[in-house]
Amino acid sequence: MARNDQYPAFSDHVRKSLEAAKQSDMHAVTCMGCGLGLGALIACGIFLSTVVSPFIAWAATSTIGLPVLIATLMFIDKKLTSPKTAEGKRRAEAVGVMKNFKSAIDRRRLGRELDPVVGQLLEACSIHHQRIKVALENSVWTSEEVGAQRSALRNQISTAADSAMDEAVLLARDCLGKPGKDSWKEVVEDALDLDLVDVLQSLTGMKFDDKGGRVHRSPHARIVFVPLRDIAEKLKLTAGEVERMTHEFYVRTPATGAIGASTTSLDVVLMEMQQVRLAEEELNQQQQGL
Repeated sequence: MARNDQYPAFSDHVRKSLEAAKQSDMHAVTCMGCGLGLGALIACGIFLSTVVSPFIAWAATSTIGLPVLIATLMFIDKKLTSPKTAEGKRRAEAVGVMKNFKSAIDRRRLGRELDPVVGQLLEACSIHHQRIKVALENSVWTSEEVGAQRSALRNQISTAADSAMDEAVLLARDCLGKPGKDSWKEVVEDALDLDLVDVLQSLTGMKFDDKGGRVHRSPHARIVFVPLRDIAEKLKLTAGEVERMTHEFYVRTPATGAIGASTTSLDVVLMEMQQVRLAEEELNQQQQGL
């Protein structure tokens, strides 16, 4: 296994977050403005070519009109994409930091350039964040039959989990760097006074071993360790609670909603089959008695 695969959950989170951010940056208004603007430039060029020389008309359109159109569209797009709230600004900042992580991921150098202590904490955060997201995709949360209260709770949980991951990413922003002379094992052993191994193994459920090679030792790791650990632990607790609630909702749903209609129908069919079988057995016994 390549060292870049040492943090698969975190790498997956970075890719998905950047893809979602890229899709949210696509604005229909900007695209429509581009189409209308180009149409207006062409119409302007055609009109000017009837007044002056076609060469001069199209030269003026392309050298003056096109830059003005591009500048205008860029200004509009910036206004549309600029975050308006503190939460939105922090999200945009986190996306910018994740691009740095994505660069290391694409070069298959994340395992070397990210401090291993911070890397394991980010991996733990990502694992439990993913557990929350998977549980919230269950039909007991997303079905049209669920009430407004449960739907609002789902949105609240999802938003809080995303915000926690953004905070974790921002905390780790200064923990990327060039590999030094220390091995992964040496960096971890130096942090044993923080009970690091026990903490990280409890958060990720993974065993630690020395995979060899040199890694980056960040001077910021000790500073961000406690807040990152707290985020990972809270995400772990939240994931466990969401999974427990999901199971309880699922158990109760067949008796109260349409989601369990198929299992309820099977119960009815089984009961009818048993009644038919008993009736046939009684009829056979009566015939044999005659």
